[in-house]
Amino acid sequence: MSRRALALLVLICGAVSAAAQGLSPEALARRTIERRTVEAVIWGMPAVSMAAIRASLKRDLDADFGDVIYFSNVMEPRHEFLTANNQTPYVLTFFDLRRGPMVLDVPPATGKVAFFGSGIDSWEVPLVDIGPTGDDAGKGGKYLFLPPGFKGKQPSGYFVVRSPTVFVHFA
Repeated sequence: MSRRALALLVLICGAVSAAAQGLSPEALARRTIERRTVEAVIWGMPAVSMAAIRASLKRDLDADFGDVIYFSNVMEPRHEFLTANNQTPYVLTFFDLRRGPMVLDVPPATGKVAFFGSGIDSWEVPLVDIGPTGDDAGKGGKYLFLPPGFKGKQPSGYFVVRSPTVFVHFA
């Protein structure tokens, strides 16, 4: 780092520090609450999005866990999918692992059709990819999703996926 850049950085840090020192304890407490509020919104957005999707599917489509939902058109704001794009017609399903382990049976890809996507937890953290880019490499297969803390026997012949949350979503 050049001496000029370092000197500029020291000046900026000093000015920011001096400005912060001029705030009253009440103003600093208010800023802390405001920052934490913004952080909470950003941190919680994935879980809120997934909860809104589940509520929307139940309310608008009378869909239940394990139902396969096909959107014949692209997403719209009324669907309440905060992170969906508006270019892709989605096929999706969602599981409630409080009911026990669930299986997603993915058919093999053909020259004309291939299912591909991801299984995600309630925080939108990817758990597994399916289809040509997934564990089954387009050959199809059964994905066994286990609930948090599952201790039962795992049958062979499945792609076993342990979920840290009780809800799993696929698109």
